[in-house]
Amino acid sequence: KDHRLLGCRLRAAGYALRSSPAPQQPILTLIVAGFSSCLSRGSRRVLNDELNHRVKNIITLIKSIAVQTGAHAETVEDYTSSFEGRLRALAFAHDQSLSATVGGDLAVLIEAEAGLHRYGPGAERVLASGDKVRLNDRAFGVLALVIHELMTNAAKYGALSVPEGRLDISWTYNETDGCEIRWTESGGPRTKAPKRQGFGSKLIQTTMVYDLGGRADLTFPPTGMTASLVIPARFVSLADEADEGTAAHSDPSKQGSLDGLSLLLVEDQSLIALDTEDLLRRLGAKDVRLSPDATHALLTLGSFRPDAAVLDFNLGEETSEKIADHLVALGIPFVFSTGYGDNVLIPERLRGIPVVRKPASLKTMASQLIEARRAISS
Repeated sequence: KDHRLLGCRLRAAGYALRSSPAPQQPILTLIVAGFSSCLSRGSRRVLNDELNHRVKNIITLIKSIAVQTGAHAETVEDYTSSFEGRLRALAFAHDQSLSATVGGDLAVLIEAEAGLHRYGPGAERVLASGDKVRLNDRAFGVLALVIHELMTNAAKYGALSVPEGRLDISWTYNETDGCEIRWTESGGPRTKAPKRQGFGSKLIQTTMVYDLGGRADLTFPPTGMTASLVIPARFVSLADEADEGTAAHSDPSKQGSLDGLSLLLVEDQSLIALDTEDLLRRLGAKDVRLSPDATHALLTLGSFRPDAAVLDFNLGEETSEKIADHLVALGIPFVFSTGYGDNVLIPERLRGIPVVRKPASLKTMASQLIEARRAISS
């Protein structure tokens, strides 16, 4: 009850702030009063306990994925690739489940994975179609991992491992049985049932059955693997037309390298900065300058003009707004990097800037930076 009351007061205060041409102190006082009155000591304890519970669950889940991935990986490279992919699937599910526009859209989830395998003359090698279906948070998280595992397996060993291969994904919904997803691979290498069950197959079977009470049937005819995934009706519903997000296909023309470019990277967490720097260099960036805060970044820009920039929006006690405004004035393209699920904290004047969600992937970073540079040049 307290949480809902707080939400109402903060939304009212936020509306007043957006509507007023010159917000005055009483509006800020209203926000503070909302926090003070709603978040009693007991309420804060409940919120802290819930946050602690969720964080520990996520850490435990990541630990389990790390251990199981390591136990079934044959090489360090295999472990790194598999573990990173699974973490990205989790992050995507978390972002989308919190989004008001595409939160639980099954088509968006499938297209996010399918788009990575559409390129060149074989753009239609992955076909996906079905009813306009929404999943609740629990099912969305499970399906994000399951679809990722199936798609990865198809790319490594199945239909998507060869240019002539094809993957058809379709799904139907009814109020009694829920949603059934049918996965059909063809045109790939001759298949046969695996001699042992790897972690990916075990993850698919276990999460669908144990977490959802659903079903996952995998078969291996010589022509290509097939799968039937059944999500019980209590986890799924038909999506309203007005609430649907747009599931855009990845445009390979927007994905490329950063060969020879110089970049400014503003990130307040050192390990994330190092990881992002490595990602940018793998994309071909020649010179990457790191800045931990706005002051350092602005000083750097006094003697260094990068071809583009990556700005962590939240820099601890400040944001990167000043840097963004300065880059706009200089005509230097840039993207925001953020862990937030939406753009609500980004000022209206900067909402058109491309955003890279953390943890960033090579393709997402490349495509968003190229989009930022294209926008400047046009």
